[in-house]
Amino acid sequence: MRRYLVSKINVALMGFVIGMLCSLILTTTLNFYHPTLLIIEPSHSKHSGHHEGETILVDQLAKAMPVMAFIFTSKDGLTNRVSQVKSTWAKRFNEVVFFSYETNLPFHIVSLTPAKGWAYTRSAIAYIHENYGQNFAFFMKAQDNNYVIVENLRELLRTIDPEKPLLIGRQMKAKDGSTYMMEEAGYVISRAGLRKLAAAIKDDIGACRTSNSHTGQVIGKCAEAAGLELMHAVDENKLEFFHPFPPRDFFNKLVKEKYTNQTVYQPSQMNEIITSCSERSISFFNVQESCLYLLEYFSYHLYPYGIIRNPENYQEIWRLREHSTR
Repeated sequence: MRRYLVSKINVALMGFVIGMLCSLILTTTLNFYHPTLLIIEPSHSKHSGHHEGETILVDQLAKAMPVMAFIFTSKDGLTNRVSQVKSTWAKRFNEVVFFSYETNLPFHIVSLTPAKGWAYTRSAIAYIHENYGQNFAFFMKAQDNNYVIVENLRELLRTIDPEKPLLIGRQMKAKDGSTYMMEEAGYVISRAGLRKLAAAIKDDIGACRTSNSHTGQVIGKCAEAAGLELMHAVDENKLEFFHPFPPRDFFNKLVKEKYTNQTVYQPSQMNEIITSCSERSISFFNVQESCLYLLEYFSYHLYPYGIIRNPENYQEIWRLREHSTR
C-alpha cells in the first residue's frame, strides 16, 4: 500500500512538473502575454512554415477543388481572435468570410441581423450562396475558436464530387434518436448541397424554419429535407477527422467524467469521441489563443528528422515539379 501511495504521489508530481514546463514554454517561447502577439499578421506565405516546393500537391488541389470558409465570430473575437485566425489557419483557404451579429464592423466582416442560433446560420448560408455559390467547390462553416488543418481537408475532399449534394462532418445521434451534425467541429457543404440548402431556406420548408433547437440538430434535419446526404467523414481506420474538443482533451483521462453527462449526446458516443482521433485530423474546437499558435508551430514548423509519411506522394511531387519547370 505504501509503495502504491508513493507511486501515485510521483505521478502527481510528474504531472505538476510537466504542467509547469508547458506553461513556461507558452509564456516565454510563444510570448503569449506580449500585446503584439494579439495583432500578429502573416509574415510568411499562406503555407507558413513550409519550404519552397513542399506545397505543390495542395496547391494543385486548391486550384482544381477550391474551398471557401465562412467563420462565425463574436464581440470578443472582433478585438483579437479574427486577426489571429487570419494569420494562421484561415489564410490557407481559397477565400474566407467572417460573420458577426455586431454592428459597425470592420469592412472585412459581414454583419447578420439575427443574433444567434439557427436563424443566424440560415442567414449566413443564404449570403454565401448568393455571393459565392458558383465560385467554389466546397464551403466549410467554422467558428473563430476552431483550428483547421486545411491541407487535410483538401485531401478528404479531393475524391468527392462537388456536384453531389452533401453535408460533410461529424454525424451523431441525439438522445431522441434524431440525426445530429456536430456544429462545434465544423462542417462542409458541397456546391450542389449549398444550392439545395439555400433553396430550402428561401422556400422556408418546415425542417428549415427558424427553431430554438440546437443549430447542429436543425442543420441535419434541414439538409436531409432539402435532399442532401449527410456524410460522416472518417479515415480508413474509422478514426474521426472533425473534433468537438481541443487537442488537450484527447490526452486528459478526466475528460470522460467532465463531458459525459453534460451534453445531448449519448454517453457511449462521448467515450468514442475521445479515443478516435485520426492522424489526418481536420478540425478542433474551443482552441485557446496560446494553443492556436502552438498548433500552428507543431503543424507547419516542426519537422522530425528522418520521418517520411505518404511516400507514394513523392513520385507525384517530382512529376509536378518537373512539369512546372518546363
